[in-house]
Amino acid sequence: MLRNRLFRQLYLLSIFSILGLTSIIALELSFNSVANHNNLLAFEQKIASAYAQGSANNIDKSYEIFGNPINISNNPRDSVYSQVATYKNNTYVVWEEETPSTTADNGESSSRGSTNYDIFFKKSTDGGLTFSKVINISYNAGFSQHPQIAVSGSNVYLAWTDDTSSNKQILFRMSSDEGSSFGRTIKLSDSPSESYNQEISAYGNNVYVVWE
Repeated sequence: MLRNRLFRQLYLLSIFSILGLTSIIALELSFNSVANHNNLLAFEQKIASAYAQGSANNIDKSYEIFGNPINISNNPRDSVYSQVATYKNNTYVVWEEETPSTTADNGESSSRGSTNYDIFFKKSTDGGLTFSKVINISYNAGFSQHPQIAVSGSNVYLAWTDDTSSNKQILFRMSSDEGSSFGRTIKLSDSPSESYNQEISAYGNNVYVVWE
């Protein structure tokens, strides 16, 4: 009886081990398809192909059709925390990017060492086939991070965390021409304490921002 119980336990352990190894291999294939030299890439075809092959009876084969990767940021520096939004045939991408020492609009130089982070933006009007020139949304001496994006019609709304004023605050900019240009920067939090972990949403002409 003891021998039979031990055999059943070893059998179950072997089954769980095989399932766990299969999941790890699938997860590794997906991550390897997304990250490449800290630049922002579109998804490669092999992500969907691997998933479809593993779930051939449960997924439409059309999900296997992906274009070649596009390097959105295309620089030797870190590009991180990207967000994507779409409306009709427009695709908008915003991200946080490492930059050399920054001089703000008021001429003030960054005192945070040789590198800084700003918020960058690109848009596509052809469904993501090509992208416009990059726009530096934050462009200041502070550390700008964790951008969020919302789109409603021709309006594009961006919010991010920035410490130009010595503590973290929530900054905001909007575009009313589908991301071709942006209005002035607005400080939403304006508090003596730190503000961060912002989220943004939009509906019609209304835009909503919440933060910690």
